[in-house]
Amino acid sequence: MGMHHKSKMTHAGNTTNFDVSYLTKLGQQGANLAQAILQNCERDYTTLKQIFGGLTPQRMPYSRRVGSIISKSRFRTRRAR
Repeated sequence: MGMHHKSKMTHAGNTTNFDVSYLTKLGQQGANLAQAILQNCERDYTTLKQIFGGLTPQRMPYSRRVGSIISKSRFRTRRAR
């Protein structure tokens, strides 16, 4: 996913290990996806940490930006028609 200028991003929230933002022009769809990430990211992180024997990355918290993911999904949907 490419880097977006900060003024184009809306901060959705953060957890202990994640900081989540979305591309402002995505509107409610971006906000909804960001909230879904926030609701599940700590659980998923804990699961992965257990799988890899408790390894923890040095750089925390992770910064997640929602943007290109939605665009790619739309592309795949159009192409599949």
